[in-house]
Amino acid sequence: MYTVEQAKINDIPELLEIAVQFWNESPNYKQRPININKVKTQLQTLVLYPSQGCVLIVKDDEDKILGGFMGRIN
Repeated sequence: MYTVEQAKINDIPELLEIAVQFWNESPNYKQRPININKVKTQLQTLVLYPSQGCVLIVKDDEDKILGGFMGRIN
């Protein structure tokens, strides 16, 4: 069983690990260096200020984050 929920500030370290994995697997992104501090700041902003956007995560039965979605409307 999987659950979808809004990310919490405690989820950010695990989300950063997933972001690095995604970056390294992508044929396009892996050509450039990742700015992990920028990713972290964006995640923190969206988690702390939901009016700015959202971070949704998918967790398994053991509470491990399997993936997620982050978005914002300008």
